[in-house]
Amino acid sequence: MTSSAPFRPSLDSTQKVQKSNMSSGSGQGAYSRLATSFSPIASSSPMPSSPYASVDHQHHHHATTTVAPPYASSSTPYRSVASFSMNEGLRQMLVNRTMLAHRLMTPSELSEMQVPTNVQHFHSLYPLDASVNIQNSDNQSKICNFMTEVYKAVNSMNGSPCVLRRIKAISSNSKTSLPSWEFANRYVDIWKQLKHPNIVGLQSLFSTSEFGASASSPEWVFVYDYFVGSESLEAHYSVNAIRAPPEPIMWSYICQIVSALKVIHASSLAYRALHSSKVLLLSSNRRIKLNCVGLLDVLCPVRERDAPEDQPLDEEQVDNIYYDQLAELQDQDIMDLGYLLLNLASKSNDAKLHVDKRLSEIENVYSEEFVDLVKYLVSEGEELKSIDDIINMIGSHYHDETVYLYEQNDYLEDELVKELDNGRLLRLLVKLNFAIQYAEEQQKYTNSDSGDLHVLLLFSDYLFKQVNSDGSPVIDYGHITETLNKLDAGTSEKLLLMSKDEQSLIVASFKELKRSVNQIFKFFFEL
Repeated sequence: MTSSAPFRPSLDSTQKVQKSNMSSGSGQGAYSRLATSFSPIASSSPMPSSPYASVDHQHHHHATTTVAPPYASSSTPYRSVASFSMNEGLRQMLVNRTMLAHRLMTPSELSEMQVPTNVQHFHSLYPLDASVNIQNSDNQSKICNFMTEVYKAVNSMNGSPCVLRRIKAISSNSKTSLPSWEFANRYVDIWKQLKHPNIVGLQSLFSTSEFGASASSPEWVFVYDYFVGSESLEAHYSVNAIRAPPEPIMWSYICQIVSALKVIHASSLAYRALHSSKVLLLSSNRRIKLNCVGLLDVLCPVRERDAPEDQPLDEEQVDNIYYDQLAELQDQDIMDLGYLLLNLASKSNDAKLHVDKRLSEIENVYSEEFVDLVKYLVSEGEELKSIDDIINMIGSHYHDETVYLYEQNDYLEDELVKELDNGRLLRLLVKLNFAIQYAEEQQKYTNSDSGDLHVLLLFSDYLFKQVNSDGSPVIDYGHITETLNKLDAGTSEKLLLMSKDEQSLIVASFKELKRSVNQIFKFFFEL
């Protein structure tokens, strides 16, 4: 056989195959049967051979088809290494999310910022806003005159990260007071049931004195879902932003917010907090979520129209007042959506005070359809607006949003399949190496099973020690991936293996190899 021709076993060549210790008495007779047809892969470039084969004994793994894959070009018949893993940009984004989710404060930082190590069954607290430990109350985050602090934490009950929104202790001379605990939990239970892909879910409410409050007057902490790397629209699109969001992005925001408001309003509730500081933009730069749901219903209960702020709250009447004013509260949500869009489009934060001025600024930047929608949203009239009317007005843009979501879903599924295969093949490689390493080292392994080990050792060389005709090593991810996939599937396809001394050839099917792996692994690890 010349060096230019690949090794092709024939019926005559069976006389040269040595059975070695693969005799029928060992139960491994199947390995000595040689395939009657063994076709190498069709390729214009040299194929790798066994590291132990001489020039006259080159052989290749068997292929059932010679059709080039769609990604192959005439000059490059192999897939790139990158094509076997998820997109690098997506991978880096997920890696960054993981790093952010596991951020921790040092003991000195915890002490300096007066952050407790644990709060009930939550640990690994990490501040998410700049207001933590700020002594000047004017610079602290406030909701309904309550000072708040936001932390990332880990729930020790399930190991999942979450957000703790702390309502700081109220000074004794403050006119602001919290409602009763029973009243607060009644509304928390209502909002906990609300689930939507554009809403940050409210998980629970608890009280604690571990932040330093007195035991007689503990602080309240709201627990929300955590979305790593998210930021508010206010922070992302600051007043000093170079440019406003492009119109397609604005329509996407509209569709998502309207969808969330539809669910809230259909549940006989009102959001009451639609502001750029309460709308989160996820790290994907397009997905948004309404934050702090239910917070205002607890901290700022609805009062009678024109009632003075210092009037004591009649908690028994709050529900009746809430539902009496529900249509007005929902109409205000819609108007707040208009103000939010106008602020984003005009790169300002005073659209509510200068509506006409801001509208004139965006007329030459955005389409007439967008400007007309914003005008309608911020308009005041005797007839209250309904979220269903808004859905009818923007119906065509839901088509664009749906197309985008389906494309994004297809893309993520394609990337997930790559990692699914990688994870599956990794488990198979770990199992294969455990079987080989333990079988080699354990003296108690019986002679009757040595045929399995011998074949797996040859298969490992075939898998990882491919070389070119000149003896140079070949790193061929395609060969490894294809071979492991066939091993995992246990196909009946056969491949030719050669011993290190080149004195014996073994033909085995992937089905037989898979059985050998499972048999050895079971022997050592499933006793």
